Amino acid sequence: MTTHVEYRMDRQRPINSDARLHDMSKLENFMNRLTDMDSGWWPFLRLRPEMDQPIDNRLLLKMSICYGPLYGVILSLVVIPRISVLSWLTVAAGVLLNIALFTVLFFAFYKYTFAIFWNRRARRLQDSTRQGLPDAA
Repeated sequence: MTTHVEYRMDRQRPINSDARLHDMSKLENFMNRLTDMDSGWWPFLRLRPEMDQPIDNRLLLKMSICYGPLYGVILSLVVIPRISVLSWLTVAAGVLLNIALFTVLFFAFYKYTFAIFWNRRARRLQDSTRQGLPDAA
């Protein structure tokens, strides 16, 4: 019986925080490498901020307005031709729905994935610039 209690206590020890920070750092580096690629921003490369500038909701809204309709139309071009008995009104409504859906989904997905890591790096770079330290990216 005592062994069981010790085992449970052992399982409840906190996870090594250094290991979690290392894993988070690796994930952040991977995500930032993806967002640093020009091809990921095509055809809206002009929207990409400098590395030390955060991606705020205003910029994210601009990005969503550009990329959401693009992905919505692409999905419509893939899905709608496979459905043969649709009226033009149903097709138009489907395309508009896809555009609206992908605009909202792009905003939410990007905000809670790529923007988090981009903004962490931007804060570090801003802090290092203020303190006169070498590049912290």
